[in-house]
Amino acid sequence: MHALLPGTRRFVDHFPRFTFDRLDSLLFASDPLLFASDPLLFASVSLAPRARRGSDVRGSSKPGNAWRSGADRAAQQTTDSIPTMESSSDVALLLETVNFAAEKHRNQRRKDAAGTPYINHPIGVARILSHEAGVTDVCVLQAALLHDTVEDTDTTLDELQARFGPVVSGIVAEVTDDKSLPKAERKRLQVEHARHCSPRAKLVKLADKLYNLRDLETGAPQGWSEERVQQYFVWACDVVKGLRGTNAALEQKLDELFTKRGVPLSGTNA
Repeated sequence: MHALLPGTRRFVDHFPRFTFDRLDSLLFASDPLLFASDPLLFASVSLAPRARRGSDVRGSSKPGNAWRSGADRAAQQTTDSIPTMESSSDVALLLETVNFAAEKHRNQRRKDAAGTPYINHPIGVARILSHEAGVTDVCVLQAALLHDTVEDTDTTLDELQARFGPVVSGIVAEVTDDKSLPKAERKRLQVEHARHCSPRAKLVKLADKLYNLRDLETGAPQGWSEERVQQYFVWACDVVKGLRGTNAALEQKLDELFTKRGVPLSGTNA
């Protein structure tokens, strides 16, 4: 059995029946704050064994039988478990990336009424790509986790390139606004540049917009009027027009939100 790192017992105590088939399942099987606040906890749970594919305990169809107590449970984990991810190198890359992002965003909060930790956003964007868009490209998932680090923290593109390589840093560069420009100009440039982005950057931008629009549907940030929320939807639709043809699943979900808000889809490929 894999030994847990110090300080991680509380997670396992709360979720004694969990097994994790893939890292994306791990990332979002629980509150991401647990992982953001304790990278060691994240690492230890992600590397725990998972049950063999296709069955629970020796062909039993009852999931509850997959976890036994005492010696039976220990023996079952030893004989019927295999590593969590198909590629241990992918696990290491994503763990390093989410740890880096959590450190960079550790003192930041979202603008929602609850003031949720900012790290929820990049993790949520990565989840959308993995769960809803079917993205398995590790570089895209890394870029999603890092997409706001340059724009909203002291991180530099050179730092990202040295740490994660030119492909990941290049995607982040494509989705990063120039904060030295006025906000209206930044928004105009997002619309203008969208169609010229690489396919990988377009994926991150689509997932980012979908996450933000869902957030607005749940509740507007403090100080936002209904008119401002509607203006954001209209602007986001203009950005998405330049991203079309990238991922049908994400585009459909975005179109559903735009239609619900009464935002015209004219000029799109929908």
